[in-house]
Formats: sequence, C-alpha cells, structure tokens
Amino acid sequence: VLLAMYEFLVKSKIRVIVIFVIILFIAIFGTSMIIVGNPMVNYFRNTTEIRKADSFANKNFNGTTIINLVIKGKNAGDLSHPDILHKIDELQTHLEKKYPDIGNILSFVDMVKKMNEVMNVDEKGDYYEIPYDPKKYRLETKDELKQLIAQYLLLFSGNLTDYVDDGIEPSQTKIDIMLKNPDFDLVRDIKKEIMQYSAKNFPKDYEVVVSGNAELQVVVSNLIIDSQITNILSSLLAVFLILSIYFRSPIAGLFGLVTLAVPIFLNFGVMGFFKIRLDAGTSMVASVAIGIGIDYTIHFINAYHHERKLTDDLSLVTTKTLVTSGKAIVFNAVSVGLGFLVLVFSNFLPLVSFGSLVALTMLTSSLSAMTLLPVMLNIFKPKFISK
Repeated sequence: VLLAMYEFLVKSKIRVIVIFVIILFIAIFGTSMIIVGNPMVNYFRNTTEIRKADSFANKNFNGTTIINLVIKGKNAGDLSHPDILHKIDELQTHLEKKYPDIGNILSFVDMVKKMNEVMNVDEKGDYYEIPYDPKKYRLETKDELKQLIAQYLLLFSGNLTDYVDDGIEPSQTKIDIMLKNPDFDLVRDIKKEIMQYSAKNFPKDYEVVVSGNAELQVVVSNLIIDSQITNILSSLLAVFLILSIYFRSPIAGLFGLVTLAVPIFLNFGVMGFFKIRLDAGTSMVASVAIGIGIDYTIHFINAYHHERKLTDDLSLVTTKTLVTSGKAIVFNAVSVGLGFLVLVFSNFLPLVSFGSLVALTMLTSSLSAMTLLPVMLNIFKPKFISK
C-alpha cells in the first residue's frame, strides 16, 4: 500500500502539490465558518434527560438561560430616583420588543410599578408605572416622587435583597433577563444592545455591568479563542526551534511547519463544514495535532536523512523511508486513532467531537508526513538532509 501511494502521489510531485493546495484552500474556507462557543446544555445529546428538560422549559416557560444586568449608582437611594427607574423600564420594554427569544425580564422596577398600582387602586387611570409625572401624583418635583417611592419601599418592608442592595435606599439593582435560546451570538448581541442603549439614555453617574451565567459562558468562550491562538503559535514556534536545533538548519524547521499546517487547517475546516463548535473540548485538538504531527515529521525526516546519506537516488531513498519509518507511522496512527474513536460512544458531546477530530488528525498528519514532506525534500533537496 505504501509503495502504491508512492507511485500515485509522491512520485508525481506536481500532483501532490496541487492536491494539497486545493485541500488547504478548502480547509481555510471551512475554518472561516467555525462557530465559536457552545452553551453547556449542548454538551449533552438530545436523548438525555437534562437536554429534554431544558428544551421543555424553554418551550413552555420563560427560558433557562439568564443574563444578569447590574446597575450601580454612587450614593444610597440613587436607585429610587424616578429618572433612572423610568429609563430602566424603557430599556426592559425595548429589549422585549427587539428580541423575541427573551421569555421574561424580572427587576426591582416591576415591584415598584406594582406597589404604585396597589397604592393608587382608587384612582382613575393606569398606575402600573414608575411615578414620573409629578402633576399626576399632585406633587411639585421629581425629588418628591423619589420620596414617594421610598415610602412605598418602607411600607412594603419585604425582602428585596435578590434585586437591590438595600430595601429602603437602594444604590444598586439587579435585573434578570431570561432567554429561551442559549445561543452565544444572541447573548453577545443583547449585551451590546444594553451597553449602547444605557450609554445613550441613562442619566450620568450610573454604571451598567452585564453578568450572570450566560455572560460567564461567553467570557469563557472568548478566553478559549485567545488561548487557542496563543497555544498554536507557541507550539509551532517550539516545533520550529526543535527541528532547527536538531538538524542545525532553520530550513528543517520550516519543513516541519509546512507539514503541520495542513492537518491543523484541515481539522478546523472539518469543524466549520460539519458545524462542530469550537469549545473547551475541541480547542485542545489543534495542540494534540501539533504534538502528534511533529512525531511523524521527525520520524520521517530522521529515516530519510539516514537513507539520504547512503545514496543520492531520491526514488530509492523515498521508497526505503516509506517501507520502514512509513510503516511505523501507519501502525501508530491507526492504533492511536482507533483508541480515540472509542470516545464517539460517549453521551458527553465534547468527548465525541474530541475523539473523532483526534482520529482524523491521526490520519491527516500521518498522510502529510508521508506524502507532502518527501515531495518537498525531493524538490528542494535541502543541504541539512544529506549531511
């Protein structure tokens, strides 16, 4: 089989270069389609109880994904002023109209509106609102409205600690935004809308912070991407230095980088085409690909180097390398790949993706080492390989 592969690919240098260039372009296109981040509930198969329960809750109730919005004033009582409460109420209405996936918004504002309605039950008109117009309440200023709201809170004497820091003179409040869709792009979009709206419409001296479990997962997702880029670059740099030092030539390091580039991009390309999300599990595959791929590259270059010192017949050197080191690479790639494929039977989907992608990496990195690498060595005939 190895000799047949040599006749079909390695012996025809132009063919293998064209094939790898096409594969690389397709993989890069697939890489651009990668979906970053994965809600934790999606880590489980649709048939699991937790996934069924989550789907039922999202369909029939207000949703299971929660964004917490914290609004901070500077002084005690700042969150009982009608101006800020009115703007918060407008923000809630704006978000509910713009995003149908919002199941409900719970806040201190709703409680103030309800207390205002109850306290004015004998009045004509709609009083389920934030007291905002002094004339409607037979008052002179908004400061008097603030005192009215403070009296509501004093009369209520209930436990509001889930939504404000002080039941009488609150300076901070928390808003729960419940989503029926855990998609990270939706969470990012809602956060962006909140920050833009509050910066434009809220009174000065109020700070707005988005937090909660949904935002936490998005932040973790962003950290994964940042660390992914850093890990890949540092790993490739280490590979370049190791090969350059071992063979006393930076050209050897470049050969190793090119050989590894194909399986890395192919891995991300497959993720993009098959909509495998880049999350905590799949982000490790690229590093594994580099770690395994460099083994195959070093084994092949070492064997090629040994055969090259014995003869200048590149065809003989390549075939001998393939039937010796190449055979070992095949056994190693198949055994390790099949070992990781066991993970596809897991109910935890990150393990399924990780196992299948690592198995794919075994295949692509071994093929890259046994086809692209010898073609480059035969075309460029670097000096380090014959020393």
